[in-house]
This record gives sequence, structure tokens and C-alpha cells, in this order.
Amino acid sequence: MSDQKNVSEARRRFLFRASAAAAAAGVVFPACGMPMTGNDGGVDSGTGDTGTGSGSEFATGVMASSLSVGSVQVVTPTRGDPVVLGRDAGGYYAMSGACTHEMCPVMAAAGASMIGCTCNHGATYSLTGALLTPATTRPVANQQPLKHFRMEIRAGAIVVSVGTEVPNTTRVTA
Repeated sequence: MSDQKNVSEARRRFLFRASAAAAAAGVVFPACGMPMTGNDGGVDSGTGDTGTGSGSEFATGVMASSLSVGSVQVVTPTRGDPVVLGRDAGGYYAMSGACTHEMCPVMAAAGASMIGCTCNHGATYSLTGALLTPATTRPVANQQPLKHFRMEIRAGAIVVSVGTEVPNTTRVTA
């Protein structure tokens, strides 16, 4: 079973890195129907400046002022899963950037009203992480919303405590 887990983990990492590279190039994924775009003030897949993986702080390299109300940005630590940063009328929030179906990375298009899984299984989430559409291939009976993490704003920059879960209604104000 551990070999299967290692293969699954390697596949997930490969898909994530490939999608991040495609995002940097502005590639559209027609099967997902959601283009990945650069930093245009809407939704973005970017790279944070540090990160140590699960259970640690992740300095995202994103300034809180760059997130407008109603937007999300996907950032990638140097190790570990992607993190989705968002802002709504209540404030800022951070959540897992891994689909709860098979842990594939998620993405969102600029101005999108939802977040989609890159594995093309059909799973979609609201911008606040609520499960809108569960995976259609090999569905999981208990597929969950995206988990929210503790975050804070330090000197205007967003820092996330990856792995420290908080209720999905938790917001931070600047």
C-alpha cells in the first residue's frame, strides 16, 4: 500500500508542478474550462517566497492589499500543497489548495465565481471553499469542503499557518 501511496503522491506533485508551470505561461486548460492567468488583480496561481509544508508557517509573499473583495489567489509554498488566499466582505481567509477528492491542486480563472480541480474529475468549490459539485469520476461519498487555515497579516503581508485548521467562517481584517 505504501508504494501505491508514493505513486499517488508523486502523481499529485507532478500534476501540481505542471499546472503551476502552465499558469506561468498563461496556458488554458480546455478540459477544465478555466484559464489560469497571471497577476491581473483577479485570481492568480503564483509562487510564494517560502514554505515548509504542512504544520508550519508559510510567508506567502502576497500583500493583503493586492487581494480585492471577491477574489482568490492560489499560491505555492516551496514544499507542500498549494494554498488559496481569499478576501470577501468579512475579511481575508486562507484554505487548502488541494481538492478533497484525490488531493489534486485547485485553480481558478481571473474573475471566476468558483475554484476547480486540475485533475478533471469535475469537482468545483465556491470561492470560500464550499463544495459546489463533487467529483463525477469515482465519486467519494464524503467529499468535503476545502479546509481553512489560520492566517495573519504581518507588515501588510499574508502569513498562513498551514495545517492549523480554523472554522470556515474565520476572517482576518487588515
